[in-house]
Amino acid sequence: MSQTNQISAVITAQDLADINTAIGTIQNKLANILVFNLSGEDRQGLSKMGDKTLVFIKKSLEYANAYPTLTQILQ
Repeated sequence: MSQTNQISAVITAQDLADINTAIGTIQNKLANILVFNLSGEDRQGLSKMGDKTLVFIKKSLEYANAYPTLTQILQ
């Protein structure tokens, strides 16, 4: 079942330009901080999702999409 859009927001061209400038500034500031160089051994040592975890994640996403108010109840 689809829901109608209940949000009516307008972002002006100037606001959008300001937002994009701010995002660019943040990316530039974090460029040298958030750098991850993983070796092959590091990548192999990372946790991987198994079949059961993947099924759980997919099912959770299905529930979240089917019942969007569920997250409001859980908070």
